Amino acid sequence: MKQIFLMRHAKAIPAVEGQEDFDRPLSDQGCADADLMGRYIASLAIRPSYVACSSALRTRQTWEIIAPYLPEDQPMLFEDSLYLANGLALSYRLRELNNRAGSVLVIGHNPGLEELALGLSGDDSAAEDRKLLTMGMPTASFACILSDAGFWQDLVSAPSRLLGFVRPQDVRNALQAGESLPSPNPD
Repeated sequence: MKQIFLMRHAKAIPAVEGQEDFDRPLSDQGCADADLMGRYIASLAIRPSYVACSSALRTRQTWEIIAPYLPEDQPMLFEDSLYLANGLALSYRLRELNNRAGSVLVIGHNPGLEELALGLSGDDSAAEDRKLLTMGMPTASFACILSDAGFWQDLVSAPSRLLGFVRPQDVRNALQAGESLPSPNPD
């Protein structure tokens, strides 16, 4: 089995005249959301075998904020090819991973991450989470997918299911209500 964790970059400032989209930094709200989601991800105690992050400024900054909440020893690479990659390109990239890697965290952009998550979400996915995902993948949101693929090359053909989809507002609402945080459950 393979686990795929997908995180959309946190909210960036709008482009200013003369600034490339690639170079847009996170807004103050984006920094706060990335930190909140980093703490949420830490509560899941996930340990990705590999981290693939778009090389755009807003994704690199998102990574820098959440990285302290993850174990320090996972291989990590900033990848130009992930910048604005569509779902198909992302699935090709995942199929290139070393089969010894049991899981991957991808930090990237929409609509590609949303396309990939929906494409891998099977009928037995968490119904409410899948419904939320079909309404869009907001900035700093996090999806967890479990695939029956034994090899990354088989990712598209193997059954997969969405275990969970969490937005920053879901974490804030749970914390404000004193409720437990939403948690993807592979069982």
